[in-house]
Amino acid sequence: MRGGAPRLREPMRDQVELRAVDIDCLIGQDHPARVIWACVEGLDLSELENRVKARENRPGHPAPSPRLLLALWLYTTSDGVGSARALDALRQP
Repeated sequence: MRGGAPRLREPMRDQVELRAVDIDCLIGQDHPARVIWACVEGLDLSELENRVKARENRPGHPAPSPRLLLALWLYTTSDGVGSARALDALRQP
């Protein structure tokens, strides 16, 4: 690891929002996203994380978590979304 561990913005699924909602409860326990997340959690993504330039104790904004991006891509692909452009359109408000 060069220059410390990568600083990543990891999803905090148990984080409580101002509206007092546990984010993890927004989808059902049997939702397919949970299976995908469990699979992605078990992967060694250190090769991708090592490419992140944002590092501990250095200035700069944390990068999005490769684990979260992979899980999002796998979930949307499993739901029939076939392109990055279509995925980007889904995230727009």
